[in-house]
Amino acid sequence: EGLRCLIVGYAVIGEEKFRTWCRHYEKARTDIIEIDKKKNGALNDIDTLEDFIEKDLIIAGATAIEDRLQDGVPECIERLVDGGLKIWILTGDKEGTAINIAVACNLLLPKQYMHHIVVNKTTAATARQVFSLLSKEIIRMRGESSTREECNESGEMPLDYWDELAEDPAVFPRALIVDGPSLIDIMLDEDAKQIFLKFCQLCKAVVCCRMSPDQKREVVDLVKKGVRGVRTLAVGDGANDVAMIKAAHIGIGIKGEEGVQAVNSADYAIAQFRYLTPMLLKHGRYNYVRM
Repeated sequence: EGLRCLIVGYAVIGEEKFRTWCRHYEKARTDIIEIDKKKNGALNDIDTLEDFIEKDLIIAGATAIEDRLQDGVPECIERLVDGGLKIWILTGDKEGTAINIAVACNLLLPKQYMHHIVVNKTTAATARQVFSLLSKEIIRMRGESSTREECNESGEMPLDYWDELAEDPAVFPRALIVDGPSLIDIMLDEDAKQIFLKFCQLCKAVVCCRMSPDQKREVVDLVKKGVRGVRTLAVGDGANDVAMIKAAHIGIGIKGEEGVQAVNSADYAIAQFRYLTPMLLKHGRYNYVRM
């Protein structure tokens, strides 16, 4: 029914046991080595201590809050895409939920209209397999294209070629869906990272799911530093979006049910996602004219 559910549980813990655990947990949580291990998916003291304390819980109840799109979101995204903006969804939701959100936003089209390339531990377990999968897709796209370009003296395609390939109507549209564990492997392998960035630029839609707040920041940084002349804008409404908002050239916070952390960290604050349309296409255009 579109409800976001949370089970609430508790456990009775002795004061001395809790103080000892809390001391070790605070030490692990501020240890740079342990933080890096957690980010890279390796065994770490932070997860170990969390698993130690979160066991033998007694269920107290459950909560459920309505989790649906705000009014006007699909129309807003459609207008922004028509205006030439590249829109990516970076979310902590699981893969199925993220795809449903992208479809509801009119960003992801059904498979008969858009080819979905899914990258997860089932389709590509390692960074090498990710590189191979995305490389083959790029070769297929070049085969479908009506644009024919010759390599330059260094053996690379001209930069304009990739822009033309992305907009070529003869090429069947692609959408990339990638999850957080796969992104960890991609970010640690330079070849996989570069092919990931190049393929994302060729896609009509990009959906990154099961992401941590730090992974959202990493993806924004990758685009910000890896694409020539790009301007990044991050929009979020919760505390888990703060790192992404701060990393982008422009950060926009939406004041909603999840508090004001995103708003306090952003360059601009709005009350509804749909307000992005006049903000970018009207007032943004006016600012360009003034400049």
